[in-house]
Amino acid sequence: MYRITKSAKHTNLLKLAMASTVLPLSLSAGANDFTVSGEIRSGFVEYDYSTPLDSRAFAAIFKAGVETPKYNGFYGKVMGAAANDLGQSDLEVGKQRKSVIFRRKADGSYSNFEILQELYLGYESKEHSFKIGRNEFISPMISKDDFYMFANSFETLSYKNRSLPFTTLEGGYIHKMAGVWDSRSDGSNFRSMSDASMVSQLNKDEANNGGVYYAGADYKNGSHTAKLWEYYAKELYNTVFASYDYAFEYGNTSFIAGAQYIDFSEVGKLSKSSTNISVNVYSASLEGKHKSGISGAFSATKFGSGDGEQYVLGAWGGYAYPTKGFIFHFHESNSFRDAIGYKYQLGYDFDGVLKGLSANTRYVDYRLNTGYSTLNNKPQDGMKLIGGQLKYGFLKNGYCSAVYEQGHLSGVAAFSGFRLIGGYKF
Repeated sequence: MYRITKSAKHTNLLKLAMASTVLPLSLSAGANDFTVSGEIRSGFVEYDYSTPLDSRAFAAIFKAGVETPKYNGFYGKVMGAAANDLGQSDLEVGKQRKSVIFRRKADGSYSNFEILQELYLGYESKEHSFKIGRNEFISPMISKDDFYMFANSFETLSYKNRSLPFTTLEGGYIHKMAGVWDSRSDGSNFRSMSDASMVSQLNKDEANNGGVYYAGADYKNGSHTAKLWEYYAKELYNTVFASYDYAFEYGNTSFIAGAQYIDFSEVGKLSKSSTNISVNVYSASLEGKHKSGISGAFSATKFGSGDGEQYVLGAWGGYAYPTKGFIFHFHESNSFRDAIGYKYQLGYDFDGVLKGLSANTRYVDYRLNTGYSTLNNKPQDGMKLIGGQLKYGFLKNGYCSAVYEQGHLSGVAAFSGFRLIGGYKF
């Protein structure tokens, strides 16, 4: 991130932003400064399902934006973004169904695209802040989900209040979203939250381009962290998220113990349709890290016996539940109704050898209820995921990671994914 004064306002900001990734710039900081920021990210991804769903892609993501200086607390930001395969990927019909990086065209082929990712007016004071417009919104169950190639962005009216001790209160309305990974509409453009949801087309039509009202409270005081959020998608479903984390130390090891509850309940016109949404998700987790660099994590997640998890898990970038793989979180050929999952993870931080380097391995065991999870009238008793991750951070804002994961689901051929992604934020 760099700053440029008003006296240089006629500079081509986009060219300057892109050049700043390779040229050290020394721009003065002051009350009248504009902030230039952005990111260049590239990645190679491969998904193998032993079916026509197999996908392989290379892409580069470019982001560049400018934020104005604050004037009596008010400020604005604009940021453009683009995804481009640089001629290295097969964008023909059906070839990128699982890479989910590019724009999908009406004929089933794919193309590169550009988007105005952020365009908002904001206000910031000691106790209050708000934003109106396009921004990379973050919350437990609706989020930018910036862990792959292209972050989600949302059109919001949002407000935060920090007047209570240790507590942040939030509320607002989310009108539209864009995000090729998490939107179930045209994610390369902004579409209504109802259209971007995972429910059936009939339910989307009945929601009539509706958005999502939300309210949340975050509390943090010493070792204690708690969150309580609610999201109301009129004519679709309501979501309640609650979590509590407790951090403590024992000897040379730091721990975080957590509990989480998520409830999805149908409302409005969807509750009168043939679609059923009544899902409860309960989780408990424990993470630990020794001063030597060794770390571990365990979590257990229990899904209730209600129906409809295929319409809500992961919708709008909400992946808050802890029991999931590095790449795969669920599979479209099974049901999690009344299932229980366990995650086991071991890691090591190589800071003593090479600062910024870490490695993790993860095993996830979903034990499915054969009364609900079937494929071709045959019961499915489990899904297992095993994977490894190597991460490296450099030059303060540089990053890269390599992840491989393999999955096994009853009645389905083994599947796997590989991601090699790196970039630099400025």
